[in-house]
Amino acid sequence: EGTTLGEYVKEYDAGWVAKTTAQSVYESIITAIEEQQRFQEKSDNARALIEKEFAWEKIARETVEKYKEFI
Repeated sequence: EGTTLGEYVKEYDAGWVAKTTAQSVYESIITAIEEQQRFQEKSDNARALIEKEFAWEKIARETVEKYKEFI
C-alpha cells in the first residue's frame, strides 16, 4: 500500500502487500514465510500482471492516446 503497485498486486494475487511501516513489513514477511507453498502461484500471477498491465505495446498505445488528447 506504500506504492501504486499495491492495488495491482492485490488484484492479481501476485505477492504480499505491506504498508510503509516496520510492523506492516514485518507482518507481510511473516505471512510470506508461512505461505511459502504459494510462491510459484504468486510468481506466475506476477508474470501475468506484468505481461498484461505493463507490456511495452500497451504503454506505447496509452502514451500515444494521451499525446493525442493534448494535440
